[in-house]
Amino acid sequence: MMSISYIQDFCRKNGVEVLAVQPPGRGMRIHEPFSESAQEMAQTLLPLLAPKLQDGTPYVMISHSMGCWIGYELLLCLRLNGLPLPLSWFLGAMPCPSIPFEARPWRLQHLLNDEQFKIECRGWDINDAVFQMWALFEPMLRADFHIFDSYKLQDPIPAPFDNLPIHAFWGTADKRVKKEMVQGWRAFTTAIEGNHLWPLNKEPKLRWLQLITDQLARLPIYTEA
Repeated sequence: MMSISYIQDFCRKNGVEVLAVQPPGRGMRIHEPFSESAQEMAQTLLPLLAPKLQDGTPYVMISHSMGCWIGYELLLCLRLNGLPLPLSWFLGAMPCPSIPFEARPWRLQHLLNDEQFKIECRGWDINDAVFQMWALFEPMLRADFHIFDSYKLQDPIPAPFDNLPIHAFWGTADKRVKKEMVQGWRAFTTAIEGNHLWPLNKEPKLRWLQLITDQLARLPIYTEA
């Protein structure tokens, strides 16, 4: 738990509230139906976040993998509804949403049988323990894959988010998402020595959270004028 302490310590020191997204069909929401799209998840989050953002409370957003496209759609919803955008966005291990469909580094899961889908999941560095409880995890993974399999960027492509610093991370051992795919987010990228699921591995996670908290400490609200 050493790596988590970077975020926890920063939040305690600065009186920061942490809001973690729990998708339907997981954890305490296990009996709820899965979301069908990134847009649906963003629209569901909007009314929950709006009351906290309407007074101009400063905040940042952290996204990983599929959560990056959900985060992108959430930012579109926030902007459309006149709500403030975050001071910074930290994202990792997902191509920019404008990546051509044919360049997406995965196979469509609905075309894969059970064994083929297991192979695809291993390509995302999913822990072997998951395959020991496959009956439990397969529906969740299929639902997740469906979200990024079917994701379609709005047409025309929305305007960029002006003055929003984007800190994009990529894993040096990621079998799917490569540096050039992450660079499309139009900001600098940072290499993390890990695979696609580095937040589940101690040392890469430690490095990642330390980089984030270092950036948070540089935000104007935490530095002297």
